Amino acid sequence: MWCDAMHAHAAQAGRTTALQATVFLALMLAGGVLFFHLLALPMLEAIFRDSLGARIEPVSRWYEWRLVVDANGGGPYAREIDAKEYLFNPMLALAPITLAMGFLVASLVSALLPPRVGLLRKNLEREISQALERLAVQVYGVAVGSAETLTLAERIRSASLEELGALATEYGTSADELILLQRAVQWASGGVRRLFSLPSAVRLYLRNHFTVEYEQAVLGSIYVGAAVLIIIIGLRGLQFIPKERPSLVLFAIALEFVLLIAYAVTLMFSPSQEQPARQSGGLGELFSAAPTVSSPIASVHYAEKLLRMFIAMPPPARSDDAPNREQSH
Repeated sequence: MWCDAMHAHAAQAGRTTALQATVFLALMLAGGVLFFHLLALPMLEAIFRDSLGARIEPVSRWYEWRLVVDANGGGPYAREIDAKEYLFNPMLALAPITLAMGFLVASLVSALLPPRVGLLRKNLEREISQALERLAVQVYGVAVGSAETLTLAERIRSASLEELGALATEYGTSADELILLQRAVQWASGGVRRLFSLPSAVRLYLRNHFTVEYEQAVLGSIYVGAAVLIIIIGLRGLQFIPKERPSLVLFAIALEFVLLIAYAVTLMFSPSQEQPARQSGGLGELFSAAPTVSSPIASVHYAEKLLRMFIAMPPPARSDDAPNREQSH
């Protein structure tokens, strides 16, 4: 049965094996090479020829181009260029984008491979199993076994849209969360749905695991990319990098672009602030005296509640009001 296999794979899912890492790196390299050779290089040639009117003399197709620009007979931007000859390294300039596209191709392909060799599929099935276990704990209680989890998974998978709304009310969760979990479970069930439900499974993984575990790492890498860009632009301004060799500057710009796109993805798939992604679903949070303030959002909500309580309190009586009340009597 599909749910038994998924539960078994999730139970065995630990660290990434050498086989999974090797297959993923091989797919990433192959995807990057195909993107660079079949798409990136033809686009660059078209841009240089149409916009700059440059004559491309490839010293090496992948590593060095000599671009000769004729200001009189060139393209619309040829007259705005000072230098008439450039040495351009397409592999260096497009390395960040090529690696990013290779990573995307490797992720999509590994999501369809068997869990023994598919790195992303192993991670997706593990996250789906953990999401079902957290929901089972919330529904059945703390002592929950694999039988309850599998029963819950089958009930969610076969439910209609109206039944999902009723289950969301019964389980104490939102209908959107349950619909997303249903589509992810349908992806894990195999068949044709493994292709059409893959975006939902990836979305569940990004929201529940990637954005929680790696958001700070992605944010830190953006600062690193910005520092690299500032240094390279500074060296270009000081003429340590000649204007006839723009590949390093384009590399820094492409690196920062890829990192910003990665951070945008983490923000797009981050869980809503009203429903944190990694709650255990226990009852301790409901009966605690005060909410934990481990996150900035929680601390803001707690401070707002205290402020409202303070505003609702009646103002204390002033000491100079007592003689006035006695004189009035």
